[in-house]
Amino acid sequence: MNRVVLTIMPQGRALKAEPGTGLLENLRAILGEDFESPCGGAGLCGKCQVMIQCGEIWVSALACQTRVDRNMTVLLPDGSLGQEQILRQGAVSEKYALEPTIRKMLLDTVNRSKAGDGYRSQMDWLVDQVGKVGREKECDPGLARQLADLLQSGSAFITAVVYNDQIVSLEPGDTREILFGMAFDIGTTTLVGYLLNLNTGTRIATVSAMNPQRTYGADVISRVNHTNTLPDGLEQLTKAIRGGVERLIDQAAEMAGLRRTDIYELVFVGNTCMNHLFLGIHPAGLGQAPYKPVLRAPVCCLASSLGLTINSAGFVYWLPNVSGFIGSDTIGALLSNPVDQDETARLVVDIGTNGEMAIGVGGQIWACSTSAGPAFEGACIKNGMRAMPGAIDAVQVVGEDINYHIIGSYEPKGLCGSGLVDAVAGFLKTGVIDITGRFQSDNLTSWPETLKERVVPWQGSHAFILALQEGKGEPIMITQKDIRQVQLAKGAIAAGIEIIVKEAGLRLEEIGELYVAGAFGNYLDKHNMCAIGLLPLALENAIIPVGNAAGEGAVLALLSASARHEAFNIAGRVRYIELAGRSDFQDIFVEAMTFPASMSFDLL
Repeated sequence: MNRVVLTIMPQGRALKAEPGTGLLENLRAILGEDFESPCGGAGLCGKCQVMIQCGEIWVSALACQTRVDRNMTVLLPDGSLGQEQILRQGAVSEKYALEPTIRKMLLDTVNRSKAGDGYRSQMDWLVDQVGKVGREKECDPGLARQLADLLQSGSAFITAVVYNDQIVSLEPGDTREILFGMAFDIGTTTLVGYLLNLNTGTRIATVSAMNPQRTYGADVISRVNHTNTLPDGLEQLTKAIRGGVERLIDQAAEMAGLRRTDIYELVFVGNTCMNHLFLGIHPAGLGQAPYKPVLRAPVCCLASSLGLTINSAGFVYWLPNVSGFIGSDTIGALLSNPVDQDETARLVVDIGTNGEMAIGVGGQIWACSTSAGPAFEGACIKNGMRAMPGAIDAVQVVGEDINYHIIGSYEPKGLCGSGLVDAVAGFLKTGVIDITGRFQSDNLTSWPETLKERVVPWQGSHAFILALQEGKGEPIMITQKDIRQVQLAKGAIAAGIEIIVKEAGLRLEEIGELYVAGAFGNYLDKHNMCAIGLLPLALENAIIPVGNAAGEGAVLALLSASARHEAFNIAGRVRYIELAGRSDFQDIFVEAMTFPASMSFDLL
């Protein structure tokens, strides 16, 4: 049986675990005895309580009473680690120290020298206290007014808010403990946000939602066309995405018991189209050859200038883009999962609506993007949904039986991407579909009765009944159209991999590690991904699920100025491979839509 991946937050560490083993023993294997369980795992003290991610929500559980039955992301609450472990949290990762771009400094006004006693002005005193910070030639009159008001009020202490070594605001009293930020991954289909304590690097809350722009089109080209055809199309899409982010900020702050004004910076990654639409930049150039973006450079501006309500001194930072179809989300994935650090070739594939991928070796990186569509994110699938409570996230076709797993203790409501991949792989194995993806309705006589009765006519073709919905007339099914959507998605990604490996001058056998990224990457069965031809069978043993790698890159950039600088350097090293103009792409794509012949056989 394949081992599963256990991801520990906020440390960001991962290990492979045997299915069925206890969560507590696995946590101790990675964290040592610092993880507290005073009752010895008897379920009595409640000290080993953790939060387990189930789709877009977190569920509380006792580690000692929980079995690892699937890929899991586990959030450790404050206080669950001993003091020794807490002291080791001074680094964001093994490579980057905790050094956020925004920070706070406490100033003592009681013992300050009076203006005229060594200082020509109160502002001179301020910049001297902060050191090199704020020694610009020009002075912001708003900052001077804040200083005058605070000194006039008799405040004993002033907290200076410093961003990029410039004083941007002053606050009365000691507010150093109030310093939070959020990192966002703006996907074409899904938005994900992470709320973090910038003083400790602790991840406090994770929130997600569907991208509200989806009502204007499922993919980036549809949304570009929307901005081109309607006079207010750009305004509609910009308003929608900013509104979605605003709601996630509200949700995260409420979960953590914070005010929006306690948040001082928002860091974003996303594809180039999402970047432009969020910033209100017309993306017309992305909809036609040569697909040139308006903007590649990183963006830094006041959050208030974009209508985002956080602290009045709060900033927005977007990581850089590379090209029209390789955005800052790919840079984030490469930041959290370096691919070019040594002579071992590494490939990262972000399975989402836009199938970005990059391969690196010896300081060189090649990247490309394919339009995979939203099938693996549950969209454009008849009973598709996100990985949330009620979603079927794993399917096994074993002989005459259909076994499936549902997220949470719910009746099945639909099918998410990982369950869809499992089901299609099972259909191939049992002969329910052939290598062209067609339901084998003419060959029903050789099938077991339990499978035969699940294949039903549907809108001029056939569908497979996966599960019944209690109290509803229509069952959860996978239709012929759903199979075609899977073929289009997996064909695009497989074609992109073949071309980018060729461009790097490599063979599949030379790739040492294949990082599978994406919101549901941790939940995909690697054998089934290879069985349907989504990923090369030759790389099955090299596959490492890394979850939302783009979002993790945004977190690194939020917590570490060094990581932010490295993201800029990575963008400069990437060689972009444009697939649209290649004469061989269409042929490779069409061939890749067919399922691997070796994985399909009839039940005879």
